[in-house]
Amino acid sequence: MAERPSEEEHFRALVETTSDWLWEVDEAGVYTYASPSVQELLGYPPSEVVGKTPFDFMPREEAERVRELFQPHLERPMPLRSLVNLNRHRDGRLLWLETRAVPVLDAEGKLLGYRGVDRDVTDRVRAEEHLKRANQELRLISATNHAVIHAKTEEDLLVEVCRIAMNEGGYDLAWVRLHDEQGRDEERGREFGSVISLPLPGDEGSLGTLNVCSRRQNAFDERAARLLAQLATELAFAISAHRARRRTAELEAGMRNTEKLQAVGQLAGGIAHDFNSYLTVVMSLTDLLLADPTTGDRQREDLREIRGMTERCAKLTRQLLTFSRQQPVRARPVDVNEAVSSALALVRTLLGERVTVRLDLARNAGKVLVDPGHLEQVLMNLVVNARDAMPDGGTLEVATRPAGQLLGDKGFLQLVVSDTGCGMDEATRSHVFEPFFTTKAHGTGLGLSTVYGIVQQNGGSIRVDSAPGQGTRFSILLPLAATDSALASSTPPPGPTLLQGTEQLLLVEDEAVVRRAAVRILQRNGYRILEASCVREALEVTDSTLSEIDLLVTDMGLPDGDGRQVADALSQRRPQLRVLFTSGYVATHGGSAPNVRPDEHFLPKPFAAQSLLRAVRGALTGGAPS
Repeated sequence: MAERPSEEEHFRALVETTSDWLWEVDEAGVYTYASPSVQELLGYPPSEVVGKTPFDFMPREEAERVRELFQPHLERPMPLRSLVNLNRHRDGRLLWLETRAVPVLDAEGKLLGYRGVDRDVTDRVRAEEHLKRANQELRLISATNHAVIHAKTEEDLLVEVCRIAMNEGGYDLAWVRLHDEQGRDEERGREFGSVISLPLPGDEGSLGTLNVCSRRQNAFDERAARLLAQLATELAFAISAHRARRRTAELEAGMRNTEKLQAVGQLAGGIAHDFNSYLTVVMSLTDLLLADPTTGDRQREDLREIRGMTERCAKLTRQLLTFSRQQPVRARPVDVNEAVSSALALVRTLLGERVTVRLDLARNAGKVLVDPGHLEQVLMNLVVNARDAMPDGGTLEVATRPAGQLLGDKGFLQLVVSDTGCGMDEATRSHVFEPFFTTKAHGTGLGLSTVYGIVQQNGGSIRVDSAPGQGTRFSILLPLAATDSALASSTPPPGPTLLQGTEQLLLVEDEAVVRRAAVRILQRNGYRILEASCVREALEVTDSTLSEIDLLVTDMGLPDGDGRQVADALSQRRPQLRVLFTSGYVATHGGSAPNVRPDEHFLPKPFAAQSLLRAVRGALTGGAPS
């Protein structure tokens, strides 16, 4: 029977065959024993381990961490339950060891050292790190998706995603640089050990970069970079979506504003049309009474007051019709530079000495196709509006410049009127073109609405830029004239001096009071009149008398059609028939305002007796339309 090994030999056999590394250190932490398995774990034989400390086999940062954790065990001996620490193999590999140890004490309780065991737990630590990192990535992606869905503004989104990158990603700093922020990235990342910048991809190129920093060296491995790139892509998609929603909201707001202005314009046009008919009666009858030799002086004074008030009312309705784009346009090529110079010459005395006027008129800017009177009205309204915005003085600048081809082959000219006045906030700016909206104590609220209507009616567009304390800038685009024809004068040629006649006229007017007043005026001046209230009556009246009619005077808006239908039907039967159109506004069935051709005779309502007689005489004698 073989002799049994001693207890020491048995213990030594167990130590030398176990895969764990058993060791002893003295009170200074120097190895006094190392089992043979240390060579398998760290690549060093026991003879090269004895005499060294555990910290000699650790990376510097890890050695500092473990020394700090182990220090209390040296000061007050106690068991070391479990300490996972990073060690470097002789071939340079890094591996994780789990250390357990108990103190070795003498009979008096003095610390002699520690006896312990190290086990390779690298696979377990890596698995735990992988799981931890996967959970971290899941939390980061989930939080990012939540921010993308719930962020109300682009600014909130950027702040929240950066916060998520730091809190959930474990990074020290994150920020987004969009392309309007330059020159700050290098300064921000200089103090960090690792910095990564990831592009924010957009449909038309990069929107900017997502920048993430860590104090650790080499913090962004391939996996981290891939995750952050995914985060940047999600962020870029959300930014694009926010901007698309903002653009859509702005377009919808613009459409709603346009629809509101159109609705108000149609209402204003309808009111003005009816009001013009009533004013025509008042003006006509007032003129008849003023021309009556039996009217007394006291009555004449009252009639002149009435006449002056009707002129003011007529001006108001013209402004309403201009805003509603229901005023006939007599467009012709106009030199805008000359119009600007002429308008400013008229209002320089109104501007006062405190307002400095600057002109920046482009050479050879071309002519625009516009109603000359309308253009003058636009300039006057904008200049006076600028003056009112600068009660303590300032600078008024008027500029013209070619705007190129914006719509197909159609060229435009830009007219800019800007001031250094008080400016407007967003709430005021959103209502500035609405009729009757005013911030002035005694304003009518029709100045800028009239400008808006004129620009739209002449095929252009207008934009206002303003902010409180930063002045106001009106930018107008007007279509260039197709030809460089000579500038036609906006002043109508003088009418004929002879207002009476003996010709026979057909008067087509649906408003009975207007028709009666016109008949009285024309008959008092020698004309013979046939009357009709609609298209049907006009055609019936002329069945047998068309050859005797010298002039058709017709309102454009009739209950069963329009005046052009009457003119076209009668002109087919009698081509030499002369026509004079009248209207409170010119509207088609669709509600828009077609132009009266420059070669046609037109008399806008309300009209005075003298205006009617001049228009009739001019149409009969074949004079140029006024």
